[in-house]
Amino acid sequence: MPPVLQVRNPFVAGLALGRPGVTPALCVLYRTPGAAMRDPVNYRVELLRRWPVATTPFAIAEDIHELALQEVLHEQLEGVVVTALGLGVAALRALLAWPQDFRAVPAWLAGERAKPEGLGWSVPPRDMISALQLVMDERVTIPDVQLAGELIAQLEALEVRETASGRETYQVEAGAGDDLLTAFGLAVWWSEVAAPSVVEWAPDPKFSAFSLEARMSEYEKRRVRNRQPPGHVKGPMPESI
Repeated sequence: MPPVLQVRNPFVAGLALGRPGVTPALCVLYRTPGAAMRDPVNYRVELLRRWPVATTPFAIAEDIHELALQEVLHEQLEGVVVTALGLGVAALRALLAWPQDFRAVPAWLAGERAKPEGLGWSVPPRDMISALQLVMDERVTIPDVQLAGELIAQLEALEVRETASGRETYQVEAGAGDDLLTAFGLAVWWSEVAAPSVVEWAPDPKFSAFSLEARMSEYEKRRVRNRQPPGHVKGPMPESI
């Protein structure tokens, strides 16, 4: 079987939480490699979820931990990027209170340029949207999962405007939400900019030590070792040579 490429810890998630009156939303992405090792990764929306506005940060964090323990995601979730605002801060603290094998990363959607801030990042909204625009044409797949239609509607409602000074600003059409859009954008931005995906060769399938493949491998190692000239022997030279 020829070797194949894979993304280490292929799942990454964004959690939009903190603004008063806005439903908390989660987007989980699955990353797949391109045709070659250095090609950009592709994204597939694996899961979208909303919670009622009144849901406590502790309950949301508990749900995410239960999700991360599911067989599909277990030990394959790279990180959860959380908007560090209001209730988002409390959710971060709740996430970090449990033992976990993924990173919980705070993100502040503010500032003039993206930069590390303590354990998290300051991310200008335009940088997040720029990352989305970079991947949307050919590198994102949105299958028919729950809430997929609403995510697509929010993406289509996104407007790009230019100010008098020549700077681009972004907003959604009046009446359109942006909770799923923000969760999706956080996950994409973090994977593209802050913590780029690690693409590697998938390990060879394990085989029995008594299989033909294993015995042939051991035979080849011994054959090569026995053909080495005396100069390759380390340590004192044996008297028999």
